[in-house]
Amino acid sequence: MTSVDCKLCRENIHSYVRGYLSLEERQRFKEHLESCLECRREVEQEQKLTDIMNGWEVVKVSKAFDVNLTTRLTEEKNRCPKQSWFKRFFASN
Repeated sequence: MTSVDCKLCRENIHSYVRGYLSLEERQRFKEHLESCLECRREVEQEQKLTDIMNGWEVVKVSKAFDVNLTTRLTEEKNRCPKQSWFKRFFASN
């Protein structure tokens, strides 16, 4: 297939694996996969990753989690001197 087909395929792998494509889009996607080993491998990897993530247990957090996290991030940001990442990088070496 053409590089355009591969580009479109890669842009839509997530939607394909999760079933978000229309029937027509899904059919065109499948046709491309039949002739493109590289894209087929990428779809297989995305499917494996999706399967793993679907097996994870959702951890419940407290209602105050977002507030506490934001507060701590703000405190940390205010605690650190404002310095460019470039200067921080070279200061640590």
